[in-house]
Amino acid sequence: MNILHYSLGFPPYRRGGMTKYCIDLMAEQLRVGHNVAMIWPGRIKKYGYKCDIKEGKKENIGKNFSCLNYEIINPLPVPLLNGIKKIDAFIQPKEDSVFYDFLKKKNINIIHIHTLMGLPKEFISAAKNLGIKVIYTSHDYFGLCPKLGFIYNGQICNNDNYEKCIACNETSLSLNKIKLLQSSLYRSMKDTKLIKHLRKIHNKSLNEYVLKNNIEIIDDEDSALKIGGDYRKLQKFYIELLEMIDTIHFNSYNTKMKFEKYISKKQNSKVLSITHASILDNRKIKRYEDKIRLGYLGSIEEHKGFHSLKSVCDELHNIYEDKFELNIFANYEGKEKYIVQHEPYKYNELSKVMNYIDILIVPSLSETFGFTVLEALSYGVPVIVSKYVGAKDLIEHGKSGMIYNELDELVEILKNIINHKVKLKDMNNYIVDYVLIKDIIKHSIEIEQLYTN
Repeated sequence: MNILHYSLGFPPYRRGGMTKYCIDLMAEQLRVGHNVAMIWPGRIKKYGYKCDIKEGKKENIGKNFSCLNYEIINPLPVPLLNGIKKIDAFIQPKEDSVFYDFLKKKNINIIHIHTLMGLPKEFISAAKNLGIKVIYTSHDYFGLCPKLGFIYNGQICNNDNYEKCIACNETSLSLNKIKLLQSSLYRSMKDTKLIKHLRKIHNKSLNEYVLKNNIEIIDDEDSALKIGGDYRKLQKFYIELLEMIDTIHFNSYNTKMKFEKYISKKQNSKVLSITHASILDNRKIKRYEDKIRLGYLGSIEEHKGFHSLKSVCDELHNIYEDKFELNIFANYEGKEKYIVQHEPYKYNELSKVMNYIDILIVPSLSETFGFTVLEALSYGVPVIVSKYVGAKDLIEHGKSGMIYNELDELVEILKNIINHKVKLKDMNNYIVDYVLIKDIIKHSIEIEQLYTN
């Protein structure tokens, strides 16, 4: 089978859960004998109608495999987490003959899309005209929401007012900055000390801006309606693109429910939890000390729920000063006595990370899946997860972990665990005895079945 994946690019230029999932799935597909390639949104030489596809050198993925590498020159812009202001650049028509000729020449059987960022609509229409099946994995909500997660001012956004998009995207990057971030120069310099330092400063200032400034909706009603209408037009563009896709692989029931508010139900679409190649069955019976070691593995961003979790722990600390600690693996400058700070971890350090914690808390306000839930379970670590985290599908409430709706529920859950440590032992035993850990081999088989149905 000739499989073409569309993602944001290869490591180290692109990282994160989506990139790891895509690369690991590709490596497994290569292992079993498929022909696999990636096409990705690359350099923007000039915004406009013209585009091209350039074949690069083969990229090494996994331990023993390499895949073909195709860069789209002059794709649509890739905003990442920064939002969108200049709407027209993101819905710019592209010359469809470029994609039609490419797909026909390469004799592609399946196109597997992992993100809508940078993706020209003409790429999908060319595939449809050639009878190529297109499958999309729902790693985020980009296209339906310009900022990916339906979060506004640190709260859940129902997207019932497009004028909110104006305020929410206030900090988006200019088209010139996006052009720089998609350039060959930036790719070559991304991991230099200077660029890492500048990126850290940018992220810190952006987080502080979001936390300290509740940007109000535009007062001028006429202007608000016009710009709000532009965001409605942007969403309509991506809804039309999604409707052209044959099959959607929802990574959780959360994403299925959200997407089906905007698009029609698709035949053969399916909910399949995801995994990656570093997920192995490392379950074991754990030993617990007197002090409960809570764990938080996310970043400090508001939508990840860290500040909500901290408010809960502040309350608990007043009652149980010496009975718990919160281990975090992120850059954080707070001085709370109950917080034990560790450096951000890499996948090859998971074993060490899981030895630091007794129970993982995932308090995100918007998470289509959440690999940390599966990672914890794979080491026998129980998980407390908010209802907004897609990977709650993996949790049997009260057995392998707990699912909470509101923060006051989380407070009571943690009080109960601190007062009754045997509950941790019971959940750990249940995970070891009954929870199945899905590896990339099993998941690749599930995806291939989705390709052929």
